[in-house]
Amino acid sequence: MKKFWINFRGGSMSPLLQDGDVILIEEVVMEDLKCGDIILFFDQENKLMILHRLLDFSAQTKGDFSFYSENTSFDNYFGRAIQIKRNEQYITLPSKNSMLNLIYLKLSKLRMRGCLMRKLAYLGLLILTIIFEFCSDKTKPDHREWPM
Repeated sequence: MKKFWINFRGGSMSPLLQDGDVILIEEVVMEDLKCGDIILFFDQENKLMILHRLLDFSAQTKGDFSFYSENTSFDNYFGRAIQIKRNEQYITLPSKNSMLNLIYLKLSKLRMRGCLMRKLAYLGLLILTIIFEFCSDKTKPDHREWPM
């Protein structure tokens, strides 16, 4: 499968993805996507590329930091995020079938609930991200996949 790097801007996927991260996107067929994957798609209405978590297969997505979800079309889908480059380190994102990915998905969904639940879910996201970053392998990718 083809892979390419993008520059991530914004705070919608905070705390996992940060403004200025460089993200490796892997082109995959839709049948290989799982709920919880972070996908890149084109938002026709706003004319923007968006990198958000897939909530369900009705093409509903949401940024982890956001309170609201959006519906997109798989016609505008480009691939799945698989790695982060931050501060000269390469961090592989949780695999599509991992328990960590499912916990991120649940916490992201809780951010759409009431005020207290939003705060508790964000605290959970922060703690989960700190644990993930501490425990994850920080490797160099194959030279053919380095960002330009």
